[in-house]
Amino acid sequence: MNNYKKVLFASLGGAFEYYDFAIYAIFASVIGSRFFDFSNSATNTLMVFLVFAGSYFVKPFGAIFFGYFGDKYSRIAVLRVTIILLFISTLGMALLPDINQIGIWATILFVIFRCIQGIAIGAEIPIAVTYSTESFPNRQGLVTGIVFSCLSLGIMMTTLVFFMMTKFTSSEFISEYGWRVAFLLGAVFTFFIYFLRKGVTDNYDFLVDKDSGVKEDLKTFFKRIFVGIALVSSVAMIMTQLYMFLPAFYKEYVNASVDISELLLIGSIIMTVSCIIGGFISDYVSKKKMMALLLIITLAIIPIFYKNLLEANNVFGPFIAISIILGFIAPTYNVIIVNMFKPSYKCRGLGISYNFGYLIFSSPIPLVSMLLINMTGSIFIPMLLIVATIVISMFGLVVSRKATI
Repeated sequence: MNNYKKVLFASLGGAFEYYDFAIYAIFASVIGSRFFDFSNSATNTLMVFLVFAGSYFVKPFGAIFFGYFGDKYSRIAVLRVTIILLFISTLGMALLPDINQIGIWATILFVIFRCIQGIAIGAEIPIAVTYSTESFPNRQGLVTGIVFSCLSLGIMMTTLVFFMMTKFTSSEFISEYGWRVAFLLGAVFTFFIYFLRKGVTDNYDFLVDKDSGVKEDLKTFFKRIFVGIALVSSVAMIMTQLYMFLPAFYKEYVNASVDISELLLIGSIIMTVSCIIGGFISDYVSKKKMMALLLIITLAIIPIFYKNLLEANNVFGPFIAISIILGFIAPTYNVIIVNMFKPSYKCRGLGISYNFGYLIFSSPIPLVSMLLINMTGSIFIPMLLIVATIVISMFGLVVSRKATI
């Protein structure tokens, strides 16, 4: 099989991660009314985001557990197992009766399915990135860009589904069937991915390296983990605020005539393309310098975006610019992280860094943002959180110069 096809098939599971979690965030208010029994709709939404955060808490366990088997035995075999788990859990949510039909069991089963998804997803992206960079050691930026263009494809699929439903169906349809249709489409997608992966095999270099017995010093390993988390922080925060929390933020706090669904759709399409372009460029320049420059530019654009959004001015330009930057950054920081670890620790190293980064700087962020806005009365909280994580990532870039093997 052509190596680029192998990379693509290994990467498609990442598209499901962003599809599923973005669907979950976008349909948060509807899901809240179906699986939680509070009289206040805002409380239901808060509970949905709490479960959203909880599913991220189990992702590091998936990264550690499946990462161990991916490092020791087979990258591809693990990816086949995780996609089966994603199919089962997503289909379960799509068909699950709501709280009016089976009571508290609806909530319990819903949380269980989310946790199964989280465990499986915890291994998907790190192992796909590791596999891809090993397949093309001289084109690591480009192939990692392909992996993350698949993630962006997941967002694009989500926003397309959301856009089509809001344009061509009623709110009653979305509340009754729309979110189920969205999850059902996700289950079909994972079923398709499983059969594509049946023809993919591990790389020869990995099969040799895994038998070399090279050990990683535990203290050094965890130092690199902390650096990796710092690099992940800004991207996780920006993705969460702009692509997952923005619909809820707009609905609850902004009284502006902005079509969020169209904005998200266009931004996700552009990000899908820019991941590949950014990855290609990063193979010919310093990835660390490139990421630093992109973060500085983002620092200048973010205030403009939120100011325009809150004042009902044009946000298209700033949002698209940030989407392009996100696409450029995605392959760079992942290649930086994966190259900090020895071959027999790459899946675990990237997996723990990536998942703990999203656990801290993504999973609780919708909930934390809503609570901080309600406590302080400032609707600039999302912007301030983004600025803080950019500073953290810049610090990580400085420290990473000493962490790379």
